Order: sequence, then structure tokens, then C-alpha cells
Amino acid sequence: MTPLLRLFTIPRCAILAGVLAFFLLFATRGRIGVTWDEPTYFLASEKYISWLGQLITDPGNALSREGIDSTWQLNHEHPPFDKVASGIVWMIARNFTDDLTAHRLFNILLFSVTAALLFHLVAEEFSKTAGWMTVAAWLCMPRFFFHAHLASLDVPATCMILILTYVFWRTKDRPGWRGTVGLGVVCGVAAGTRINTLMVIPILGCWILLFQRKMFLFLRLCFAGLIGGAMFLLLWPWVYHNTLARLEEFVKVIFSWPIPQYYLYNNYLPPPWYFPFGMLLMVIPLGIGVLVLVGVLRIAVGRQNRPFACLLAANVLLPILLIASGWTKVYDNDRMLMPVFPFLATFAGIGFAWLRDVAVAISNRLRFSRYWTVGLTIAGVLAVLLPSCINSIRLYPYLLSYYSEAVGGLPGAHRSGMETTYWSESYLDAIPFINAHARPGDTIWVLHSSVDVMVYYQLHGLLRRDVVFAGIDQGDTIYRVGVDFQQTDMDYTNATFIVVQHRESLLYDLSDKPTGILLWMEQRTPAYQVEREGVPILDIFWKG
Repeated sequence: MTPLLRLFTIPRCAILAGVLAFFLLFATRGRIGVTWDEPTYFLASEKYISWLGQLITDPGNALSREGIDSTWQLNHEHPPFDKVASGIVWMIARNFTDDLTAHRLFNILLFSVTAALLFHLVAEEFSKTAGWMTVAAWLCMPRFFFHAHLASLDVPATCMILILTYVFWRTKDRPGWRGTVGLGVVCGVAAGTRINTLMVIPILGCWILLFQRKMFLFLRLCFAGLIGGAMFLLLWPWVYHNTLARLEEFVKVIFSWPIPQYYLYNNYLPPPWYFPFGMLLMVIPLGIGVLVLVGVLRIAVGRQNRPFACLLAANVLLPILLIASGWTKVYDNDRMLMPVFPFLATFAGIGFAWLRDVAVAISNRLRFSRYWTVGLTIAGVLAVLLPSCINSIRLYPYLLSYYSEAVGGLPGAHRSGMETTYWSESYLDAIPFINAHARPGDTIWVLHSSVDVMVYYQLHGLLRRDVVFAGIDQGDTIYRVGVDFQQTDMDYTNATFIVVQHRESLLYDLSDKPTGILLWMEQRTPAYQVEREGVPILDIFWKG
């Protein structure tokens, strides 16, 4: 077997971890509502796949300026690799599953493969106990667990960062071109998924300077960057024409797309420097957070595996510091922090394995039965993971409303002025009420750009086809592109159904004053409300 193939040969336990992750995500997919960005990615995936077919049958026309622009203009704000891969899987999977699952299936598979690689990495450096607990802790972070179901870019980007780290670590002691090519290919795929994945490159460079100053590693990183850059351009037909101008536009969008953040009763753009630290404290389950601190302590007092632990720590700190610096205008609660979660889970796994080793040593010294050790291990797992699992079951499918026990869960976070939810996932539960009460021609007004989500539901038979969408402005629904649905210019004051998710960053302006829709809502009682633990998540106002 060649060294490159050995790189991707992982033990059965790692494969089992990945399979279990896949079935857990697949089994819980049913009530995970469509989120804000997904309809755009669905349509982009389908158009990109149709272009690939044209590339085979009529390459000249497909590669022309007109052929490129007619397809790749859509969602050109992001590189396309994940959408292309999702589209290929969708084209196959839609023959045996529903459209939504088919669109999401590639990302579920990608997460499952990454979970297997993460298990292998941690188990190899520490122990299988640490590996199992790492994957379990990662899956038991409710916010990340929700995102892992979606056809969005946050989890794929996180997975690519992990895969880049995995490939680098597994090849760092192997000179030769195979490791360089492998790292370069993964680097190109990662950049073609989302550009923020490349923040791992300076991390790897600093790690080489500190721990393994070998010329072949510096050269590997440089050549991998060149290979990755070439692949990035090759994988993105949008930049085949007018390349420099389109790349410049792409870079500008990264730093200028404004998404405000509601945090501690204030609406910010950007939020204060301490936002990412506070956000992580509030959305990482308390038991897992304690284990993270234990894992950090284990590394601090021990002498083994420090280079590996420093690589993990850098992948935790860099995204946090970038967000704290205010370098971007894009804030969506925990979304930009997604790359941090698996590395925190790794420290939790390390911490748990250390505590277990201490417990085993004490039990052996006291000559306790091995069943005592097994029971203690099971009790430890339950003590750490059970609270977040129970809270996830109580909140499901509204896991974006999860807050840690450290702040009193969702009610405590609500009292502290945190955002209730943010990504339109709750609109799925508005559909039964609308379908039951709407008359032909009734109008629906939905808060901000969430019309995309409702149009998707209508096009796929969940929402009645005889209702009309109101208040669509500035082309804010991507389904206006080549899709036929009924719409009107009427605003929320005249619509029949007014559907509002409690995303406070859209209910207050940047001076923290309530918007018109919030003032309107405060004077009325909703006809239907979705709530969890006494906190409203979705309101429907009905002029029946």
C-alpha cells in the first residue's frame, strides 16, 4: 500500500464513529426546518449541475462568457465546491428520498467522514477513550448538531479545516511529493468550499516554526498553497472570465456583508471584542466546557503531546481572535464560531480520558473491582453529556435556541438579553396553521428575507399554492430567479398572515430602537405561537 493510501486508512473504531454520526444525523433530520441561506444554495446546486451537463454536451457554449454568467452569477459570493458536490449527491439521492434530504445529504456524509478522521487523530495521539469522548462531545453540542444537518457552508468549512489539519499532521514526518500533493489538493478543495478555511495555513506555518523546523515542511506548505490556489481557480468557473475584477469583488464582499448581532440587549455591528468569548460560554454545554478546562489542564501539567495540543489550541484561538478584532461585518450568533467547536470537543475528550485514567489508577490502588471502573466511566459520561442531551430533546428542533446551563438555559439567556434564534428554521411550524386557516388569495408576510424559505415550502408541496407572498422587496428572495409564485407589494399592516421569528437583531435597529414591525406586534396578540420553556420563538398574527 502506498504512503498516500495509508494516510486515509483508518481503524474500524473510527469508521464506526463516523457511521454512528451519520445515522444519528439522518434519523433526526425530519423536523429540521429550512434555514435562511439554504434555498439559495439549493437553487445554485441545481444550476451548477445543469452547467456540468452542458459542459459535456456543448463545452464551447458552457465555457463562454455568456454560458458562465448565466449559471455562475447565482451565489457567486461564495466558492462553489460544496454546492457542486451537494448537487451531484442531490441528483442521485432525490430518486429515493425527499428533495430536502437529498440536498443536505452530502454535508451529512462529509460531517460523518470528518468525525471518523477526528476520532482517528485523537485516538492515535491520546487514547480511544479520548477519541470516543471527542466525537460524543462534538455531537452533543446542540448548536453544532443542528448545523450539521444543513446544506449551508459553515459545517463544510469546519470539516475542511479539520481535514487539512488531519492531512498535515499525518504527513508531517514523511518527506516527499505525495504529502505535498495531498495537502495541496485538500487545500484547494477547502478554499473552494469557503475561503475562511485558509486561516489554518498560518496556523500550520507557526506550528512548523515552533515545533518542527524542517525545510521540507516549509516547502510543502508553500507548494501546497500554490496547488491549492490553482485548484481554487479551477473549481470556480465564475472567475474564468474577468478574473481579477471578480476576485477583487469577492474579497470586498467578505469584509463588507453586514449582519448585525443582538447581544446583551444591544444590537451591534460589530459587537464588542468579548462577544465570541461570551457566546461560546453560553452555547457550549456546561459539562463539556468543564471537560475542556480539564483537558487544557492535562496538557499544561503533562509533557506529552504538547505539539499536537498546541495545534488544536491555535485552531481554537485564531477564529475567536479574528471575530474579537471586528475584522468582519458578518455576525450570526455562533455561525462564525463553528470551526472552534470540534477543537474544543477534542480538549473535552482529552480531559475526560485523563480523569478516567486517574480514576482507574485510584481504583487499582484500592483494589476495586474492574466493574467499579466501568460503572464510574459510564457515570462520568452521563454526568457530562446527559444534561445537554435532555435539553436538546426538550428544545428539538429549535436547537439554535440552545443556551448552556451556565446561563440558565434559554429562559436565562432570554432574561440576559440574548437573541432567541436567528435563521428562519422555525417557519416550518407555521405551515400547518396557515394551511388550515388560509383562503385562496390570502397573503403571507414573513419577517425579512425569510420569504426564500416559505417559497421553498410552497414549491415542494408543503405550503398551499393558492396563498400570495407579500412585502417582497429589493429582490430579497432568490426564488424570483426563474421561479413562478404569486406575490404582492402589500406590507405587514395589510397582509392576512404575519409570520415573525424572534430574531431580535431584525426587530431592533442599530440604535437599539424597536422597528415598526415590533411596535406593531406589541399592540396585538398572536393567533398562534411556538415557544420553548416559556420563551416565544415564532408568532403568527392572523386577520381571519
